[in-house]
Amino acid sequence: MPPIRIVVAGGNYAGLNAVRHLYATLIASPPPGSAQTSETTNTVVDQVEDGNSGGNAVEITLIDKRDGFLHYIGITRGFTEPEFGADLWVPYATVPWLQHPSIKIRHATVTRITPNEVHLEEAGAVVPFDYLVIALGETRAAPIGTDALTKDQFVATLGAVHRQIRQARTVAVVGAGAVGIEMATDIKCDFKDKRVILAHSRALPLPGPFKDEFRQQVVGILESIGVDVMLGQRVIEQVP
Repeated sequence: MPPIRIVVAGGNYAGLNAVRHLYATLIASPPPGSAQTSETTNTVVDQVEDGNSGGNAVEITLIDKRDGFLHYIGITRGFTEPEFGADLWVPYATVPWLQHPSIKIRHATVTRITPNEVHLEEAGAVVPFDYLVIALGETRAAPIGTDALTKDQFVATLGAVHRQIRQARTVAVVGAGAVGIEMATDIKCDFKDKRVILAHSRALPLPGPFKDEFRQQVVGILESIGVDVMLGQRVIEQVP
């Protein structure tokens, strides 16, 4: 009986965690009958038990254009501390359980998904599946987002942004959401001599389900470390 083909499209937080869970449950798991955490996983386990009780009954394919996992949450500090930033990228090749022969990794961009196949950017390339996990996430604009496909490219990007920050006398951060606040505070904490401006179009920072009291406390903390907070100011033009 052919193996059950599971494709995971996207290999960052959700996708990589899905592969890890599938590996632990279907490949490296204790004997059948152990507790499972989802109806879909139970269905696959039942099929594995009916067809072939060994780990070879499952074939997992992870598709991602990058060659590793990127911990986006720490990226703002990565720009101010490149050595810290380099550790944010973990190549798939260094993750021991991903080297299992039942797990395959395709470095490619998904262009189309049909009921039974994932189509890739390379001409004519398709990956058939019995089960599909879509975890493609979203694309962020640079510098918070990155077009890097390898760790070396990512480290080079960190270095370039770091040099821009280090050479600037004033750094303006537009948008006082969570990422903007992190960017402004990381720059100010690591480069205390620089003027750091945080501009936000609303009366208080941090859009979302937060009390104004909390938002005001955030403003106070930012100002206490020397960040110039400009609220109610919308950027309408960028000039050199």
